[in-house]
Amino acid sequence: MKLNVLWATLAGAITMMLLGFLIYVVLLPNLFGNMGISENIMREPPLFVMIFLGNVAGSLLLAHVFSKWCMITTFPTGAKAGAIFGLLIALYAGLIQYGTTTISESVTPYLADAIFSAILWAITGGVVGLVLGKTAPEA
Repeated sequence: MKLNVLWATLAGAITMMLLGFLIYVVLLPNLFGNMGISENIMREPPLFVMIFLGNVAGSLLLAHVFSKWCMITTFPTGAKAGAIFGLLIALYAGLIQYGTTTISESVTPYLADAIFSAILWAITGGVVGLVLGKTAPEA
C-alpha cells in the first residue's frame, strides 16, 4: 500500500472520529433517543478503540477507491464522492436494520442518520482527497 493512502486513511479516520463526536454526541445527542428506539441499547462506556477502527475502515475505503479507481486528489471532488458513499452506506445499513430489527418503531432515525452521514463522509472524503493530492508521489 502506498504511503499517501496510509496518510489519507489516518487523516480521514481522525476526521471521522472528530465529526462523529461533534454530530452525534455534541449536536444531536438525543437524535435516536427521541424517536421510539429501544431503551438501553447504548454501550456505557463506548468502546472507543472499536469506534476508531470502524472509522479507519471507512477512511481506508475512501482512500483506496479514490487513489486506485477514481484518481480523486482534491477536497471538492473528495467531498462529492464522500457524500455519495456516506448516504448510500447509511441507507444500506439503516434500512436493512429497520427492516430486520425492532430497535426503532420508525424509519425516521435511519433517514436522519443517512443525511448526517452524508455530511460526515463528505467532509471526510474532502480531507482524504486533499491529503491524497498533497502527498501523491512525484511522477
